[in-house]
Amino acid sequence: MTARTVAQVSSEKATGAMTISWSEEAIHGLGVRTDVPTAGSILGLSRTQAYEAVKAGRFPVPVIPVGRRLIVPVAPIRQLLGIGAPHKADLIDVLEGTAGPTDTGGT
Repeated sequence: MTARTVAQVSSEKATGAMTISWSEEAIHGLGVRTDVPTAGSILGLSRTQAYEAVKAGRFPVPVIPVGRRLIVPVAPIRQLLGIGAPHKADLIDVLEGTAGPTDTGGT
């Protein structure tokens, strides 16, 4: 499952635009780096706005040029949003494939 499938997508009928609401889990699920459109989406920017902010030097987190690509580290995004790093035990569960919904009792 990718972080984008975890994010909740809702349509704004008035503007016809799509809004993606990113959860903490979805942001943690990105790993250590992402691209400009994804980082912009997390920060509430459209793809165009994100690239314009990068070009103007106004993007709120570091952007690292690697060849023709632009890489955005996820840690500064988490820091900007006040989201801590995931717990080590949670990371181990994800890596081992044992992470899943929390048992709420019952069966």
